[in-house]
Amino acid sequence: MIKYYIVIGIIYMIPYMIMIGISCLKDKLETDRNFYGKDIDPKEIKLINVSYEKLKIERKKFEKCTEMGQIKYIYTQNFGDEQLILSEEEYNKYFPDMFVDTAIAYFIIYKFAYDSPKGMLEAETKLIKPTMEKKYEEDDVKEVKGLIYESCKNKLFADLYRSESYYNGRTITHRVYINTKKREGTITGKSKIKPGRYDWMFSDSSWYPLETKKKKRNKFLTFFAYLNPNKTDTIFHAYIALGIYGIYFIAWYKLSKIMSNGHYTLLHIVLSLFMLGNFINVIYEKNDYEYYKNTKKEISKIHKLCIKVGNIMQMICVVLFLYSIWCIGH
Repeated sequence: MIKYYIVIGIIYMIPYMIMIGISCLKDKLETDRNFYGKDIDPKEIKLINVSYEKLKIERKKFEKCTEMGQIKYIYTQNFGDEQLILSEEEYNKYFPDMFVDTAIAYFIIYKFAYDSPKGMLEAETKLIKPTMEKKYEEDDVKEVKGLIYESCKNKLFADLYRSESYYNGRTITHRVYINTKKREGTITGKSKIKPGRYDWMFSDSSWYPLETKKKKRNKFLTFFAYLNPNKTDTIFHAYIALGIYGIYFIAWYKLSKIMSNGHYTLLHIVLSLFMLGNFINVIYEKNDYEYYKNTKKEISKIHKLCIKVGNIMQMICVVLFLYSIWCIGH
């Protein structure tokens, strides 16, 4: 009988071994679909929007000082390493008399976009230091474009859900942060390169554009590929559950010969509840980032509730299972 169990175990493990083999062949079979920042043409970075965030400034927070014979007013609130300084003329413009206690300043927010056959970028930057006038300078726009290119030229972009990953020793990212003395912001990028023949098999396939036309795939190869626990819509947990059920069935069968009817019935109930709890988790395991990002949905309350119920049921079953084993010796 043990020989049959060993054979079944070996057959059960074969798909795992093939899945590991597929992962090992990733470097040879997968297409490099990363969007390289070095391919960006700074001239093609377009300014698509300028907006202004209001800031209320107060007269009482200005300090008057004299520098080289010129009267200046310095705002005591610092903006990073920058200070808001007004000339005497500007100060009198915004605070013409003692009855004007506040004025409005503006943080300038730039939005840029870049689009090419290989990839696209979106960038948003905000000036740390506010300006009193609701306007921007073209020289400032050129400076930001150069900053975007410099921030991206050594990066590889993909639409990955975690902060970064690695490819051939280089960092792949979806988001780059800008943080200088003058401005702060974020740049997001992703690839537009279409998938190659075998790209769908690997765990990072959801980081890149999907196939527009569904092609016929080998069903066995698809099964092995989706055993990868890191792949979107993986069947790893369901397959693991199948193996666990097999082990429990064997243990259940063996214990039935040495347990009393009451304890055997209790174990029967425990295993049934455990299987039900695990089944609930498998059915509702699509709670990953990419699935809900791509379908524009959030995890529903009933979804969260089912996952919690499944986990609680399994925890209770583990306790009852240990109690059942303890009862064997008493």
